[in-house]
Amino acid sequence: MASAWREEQLTIAGLKVQLLHGGQGDPLLVLHGAGGNPGWLQFHETLGQQFHVYAPSHPGFGTSDRPDWMERVHDLAYFYERSVQRLESFLS
Repeated sequence: MASAWREEQLTIAGLKVQLLHGGQGDPLLVLHGAGGNPGWLQFHETLGQQFHVYAPSHPGFGTSDRPDWMERVHDLAYFYERSVQRLESFLS
């Protein structure tokens, strides 16, 4: 069975972030690699059979904003710490 998915824009840490999500079940955060977010793929679809998959585009990828302050992996880790907090409120 295909999982319905959708694309939304969330504001996280003051940035607009592209978020693809869909599926059913417990939440699962999937982060893309250095090549960018290729969209909703077959593996998202497969994971969506057991989980509600959240696949954001990193800052500076897709339609997500790229802040001037994000320069290192440490900055990206801080951003995703905030993202998880925001996604928790999104789920409520």
